[in-house]
Amino acid sequence: MKVDECRVCQSHRLDLVLDLGRTALANRFLRPEQLSEPEPTFPLRIILCGDCGLVQLDEEVPREILFKEYLYASGTSSLVRKHARWLGASLGRRYSLGAQDLVMEAASNDGTVLKEFRWQGMPVLGIEPAKNIAAGAIERGIPTIVDFFDDRLARALREQYGPARLFLARHVLAHVADLHGFVRGIKHVLAEDGVAAIEVPHVAELFRHLEFDTIYHEHLCYFSAAVLQTLFHQFGLSIIDVDRVPIHGGSLLVHVGHEGVHPVSPRLVEVLSQEDNLQLDQIETWRSFARRVAHVKE
Repeated sequence: MKVDECRVCQSHRLDLVLDLGRTALANRFLRPEQLSEPEPTFPLRIILCGDCGLVQLDEEVPREILFKEYLYASGTSSLVRKHARWLGASLGRRYSLGAQDLVMEAASNDGTVLKEFRWQGMPVLGIEPAKNIAAGAIERGIPTIVDFFDDRLARALREQYGPARLFLARHVLAHVADLHGFVRGIKHVLAEDGVAAIEVPHVAELFRHLEFDTIYHEHLCYFSAAVLQTLFHQFGLSIIDVDRVPIHGGSLLVHVGHEGVHPVSPRLVEVLSQEDNLQLDQIETWRSFARRVAHVKE
């Protein structure tokens, strides 16, 4: 499906900055009996929003094709398991989470991260659309709802389980076509003093290190802290802190709360300033990126 408006600010000022051609899906591995069948390919093009500066794909593969049956399992990576332990310890300590505080995770995969909170005694709930992956989490004792997270589901979850003191969304926001519905869901399910910890690959690292191998059909958006600030502000949420983490080529872990509830860390100002210096919202910045990509290809 072709995109004609920005996923964050709904602007129509969208400029093509990089065309990687028609490409097969990254997580579609073929079985021997499929080798004689046609391999589906889809356009892989990056556009820049001239208003908010979001870098994004200009076409969407239906999410049912990408995520209903999924191959990636978090627990198979020792690096992710180590990162999950850090998340469990640092977030639990930072927000003084206890046995009465619900920890909810969207795109919880096989429960690797939620497991780190469960052993600390906190109630946990996963939301995972891939049936095969969710089944493994349930077998490991992680309660999991098999569905896509959005505002519709968030209302049902809050009614049944109560508000979340901590809401996790690790490397899922880039996969979401309806960002507004997802963020409305966070707003609805989050406790008044709750925090959403949202981890995304940092577009500044993509630019600086020429990480065009991380551009693929599942990643619809490539976020800066500035763009995320614009997105959350539309729904009465604000970034209160940010950690830079090395996982997945360099990522941001942004801490988000209801506006006016939490103090804002100076680390956010530092990251925003660095992004501004890189001019990540400028068309020429990304045209120069495309020229560097072409040079590497040659």
